[in-house]
Amino acid sequence: MYQEVSDPDSKELHLRSLLKYQEKQRTPTPLKADKIKFMLDWHHAVIRELVSNKDFKEEPIWIAKRLGNKITEAQAKESLDLLLRLQILQRSAAGKLEQREPLLTSSDEIPSHVIRSLHRTYLRKAINSIFAVPMERRELSGLVLSIPNSRVKEIKEEIKEFRKKLNRKYGLDRDGDDVYFVGLYLFPVTQRGENA
Repeated sequence: MYQEVSDPDSKELHLRSLLKYQEKQRTPTPLKADKIKFMLDWHHAVIRELVSNKDFKEEPIWIAKRLGNKITEAQAKESLDLLLRLQILQRSAAGKLEQREPLLTSSDEIPSHVIRSLHRTYLRKAINSIFAVPMERRELSGLVLSIPNSRVKEIKEEIKEFRKKLNRKYGLDRDGDDVYFVGLYLFPVTQRGENA
């Protein structure tokens, strides 16, 4: 059924159902399923980054509040457990939570539809931020260009390099105040051929 569905919302719903079914089977959840779960739900990566904030408290109620009560205390606790199980977080010698690796990137083993679902979630959050977040705390800008198809790959590479540069420059800070999402998108707004 999951493979036959093409609608992104339905596909995500089926994937979540499969993960829930697997959890109920009382068998150990394979690490791959945990990795998919990490990528499927936006709050896991945010909590991973929140651990590096200078005022971080390992209290699910505090975490839920910092995420605008968009998740429950139980989800915050489950997320911490997942991050530890995946060894994305670890405990320091003093017992404090910390990131195991300061810089992360997704791997090829994460299905593309999971990555697409995560991008849809963040795009929705970007739209909401237009109305809910003061301008001094956000930056939304865009550019409309006529680009030769022969140069699209070049622009994509520049965007990837810029993202990596931001990650290297700011991803190592251990005294953050808030967690931000930086999204860079390039897509055509015109159509060619049969669809035009």
